Amino acid sequence: MKGIKAIVAVAGVAFVSGIGVMTGSWDYIKQLNQAQSAAHGEQQPAAADVQLLGEIEAEAAKKRIEPVDARVDSVWKAIPGYNGQEIDVEETYKRALKRKAGEPIPYVYRQIPAKVTLDDLGQHPIYRGNPNKPMVSLMINVAWGNEYLKPMLDILDEENIKTTFFSGWKLVEKKIRNWLRKY
Repeated sequence: MKGIKAIVAVAGVAFVSGIGVMTGSWDYIKQLNQAQSAAHGEQQPAAADVQLLGEIEAEAAKKRIEPVDARVDSVWKAIPGYNGQEIDVEETYKRALKRKAGEPIPYVYRQIPAKVTLDDLGQHPIYRGNPNKPMVSLMINVAWGNEYLKPMLDILDEENIKTTFFSGWKLVEKKIRNWLRKY
């Protein structure tokens, strides 16, 4: 009797399952499961999303720039370090999912600090910047006079440009003579 009850129970479950498959209720149950997973933040990535993430990770590997530590050179003395740069894969991926079709991937970069900075080296003169850093140093000779100095300083200040001024001995000598005449 127990065996017959078990067979009837299994047959009943199979019959109900068969009706469920035929009527499409299994699709409905799958949709409910997916909706429940999405409600709990368990989204399944689409194939396109996985491909996008792979593209971002590949670009991140190509574009990574390693940081350069500051160092003391026997000739140039202290040479400043230079921060590295990498693509923030997670943030780039989030922004790329929100972009419109056809727009390029909006890469987000973050800096990688150097392990050794000038502060770690102690006090040394700096005669040369880091050769990996695209920059220029500006020195202005004011030995010719100072009639253009005020407008020049205004422009440099407006553009937030740092510079070094130097003067020739003749200007210094002239200033000293003028100062001595006053006293």
